[in-house]
Amino acid sequence: MTTEYTTIRVKRETKKLLEKTLVAMESKLGRRLDYDTLLRLLARKALRGNHGC
Repeated sequence: MTTEYTTIRVKRETKKLLEKTLVAMESKLGRRLDYDTLLRLLARKALRGNHGC
């Protein structure tokens, strides 16, 4: 099984915001996260909150 990765471009301000969010989520969950997991959690939360809209 191979995993395919891609690169996304974000502004420095966005990256800093993601870093802060990563630290907060790691603290809340009590475990280390990578950016893929963080983005997946945020996307699922956004979809649940907006009922997919």
